[in-house]
Amino acid sequence: MVCPKCGDVVYVDAVFCARCGAMLAGTRPKEPDTPPAGPPNPWLKVAAGLFVVAAAVAILATLSLGRSGGASVRYVPDVVGMARADAEARLVKAGFECVIADERPSDTTQAGGVISQSPGPDVPTSRKRVAIALSLGSDVKHPEAARQPRQTAVTAKRSSTRASAGLVTTAKIEKPAQKPQAVSSRPKTRQAAVADSPAAPDTSSRPGYGSVAIEAEPDDWEVWVYIDDGPARGKCPITVRLPAGDHSVVLWEPSKQKRLAVPVTVEAGKTLSLRRNLGA
Repeated sequence: MVCPKCGDVVYVDAVFCARCGAMLAGTRPKEPDTPPAGPPNPWLKVAAGLFVVAAAVAILATLSLGRSGGASVRYVPDVVGMARADAEARLVKAGFECVIADERPSDTTQAGGVISQSPGPDVPTSRKRVAIALSLGSDVKHPEAARQPRQTAVTAKRSSTRASAGLVTTAKIEKPAQKPQAVSSRPKTRQAAVADSPAAPDTSSRPGYGSVAIEAEPDDWEVWVYIDDGPARGKCPITVRLPAGDHSVVLWEPSKQKRLAVPVTVEAGKTLSLRRNLGA
């Protein structure tokens, strides 16, 4: 430190100058100026924000896996009341496999519509399959009645139309009385006994039934079988009994969205073998 009066060097904490006696009280060395702090680094805030977001995402993912047990949870769409084809398309679009679990009559749902489903609509589930129950209509008393050939329904409709138009008469036509034949006392021969026996009813004009043995490839696919736009008959391989005539066999794989229609001709008393590859 230097004395401001005489310029002699004095101690820093001295009160008087040892040379000239000048009072040095209140005189202190000037401290150097400290530079001001610079602006904060913006990247530190960005890094802190990213860390918080990553931690929140990790916590939410852990909670989600803990609730679902590690499986993806989806909500089942509502298909009750829809037609079967529309219901299957909606379930497949949502990532589910549609399975026909039951077919029964219903007074509230038209034939071919969905009566119920399991799991129910708007229910979170980790299952991949949704089972639906189809309606056979309100006028069906037994499921087998819905599987009768279309010719039966057409014949019944024509009969009702003729009856309403007065074309069908219910009058009983009496046959003329036959004269009694004389009974011979001689024993009949075998040929005569066969000739006199009542003739068997002629069934050649009645429609017979045949069978179709249906198989599908690949063997590990779940292929459903439909006949003439009717309800599902079951999965391949399956043997279906049908009236003699022309029919349409539809093979449907819901998960792969594979559909194949095959026309067949069924002969009475015979079994037709049908095998198709849906994976080709």
